[in-house]
Amino acid sequence: MEVEILPFMGVSVAGMEYTGTDPEGIVQLWTDFVQQADGIPGKYPEDDGYGILMDYDPETGDFTYMAGTAWSGEGELPRGMTSVEIGSGTYAVFTFEFDMVDEIYGFVYDEWLPVSGWVRGGGCDFEYYPEEFVPSDEGVLMQLYVSVEEAE
Repeated sequence: MEVEILPFMGVSVAGMEYTGTDPEGIVQLWTDFVQQADGIPGKYPEDDGYGILMDYDPETGDFTYMAGTAWSGEGELPRGMTSVEIGSGTYAVFTFEFDMVDEIYGFVYDEWLPVSGWVRGGGCDFEYYPEEFVPSDEGVLMQLYVSVEEAE
């Protein structure tokens, strides 16, 4: 697995959200989103995907997850869709094979971050799926962006 500390310029993301405790809900969310993504006005031609984890409650396990794509921020989104701004900032970027996605979160937050010289930043963390991403392809790569600041 590769880790880089990189600046990120920010992006507007339009998509659909799932709120609950079951990670399997994310799989269905992506299926639903992919079927409707072409209806987003102002959607950029690249089919890059963003998976944004928001509002995680460690006590209950509740979370909100958005499956989305970059868009111009102009036009009215289709019913059932919403938008989020991922702000600019410094991010630790982890590149790994898709089949490691379940293990990567524990590694990043429980093992890497405490000894890295970095602390969580104020931005939202997100998964990035390049246009050529096909989850069924063996060895396909994705990235996790974690907002960071230098530790004092």
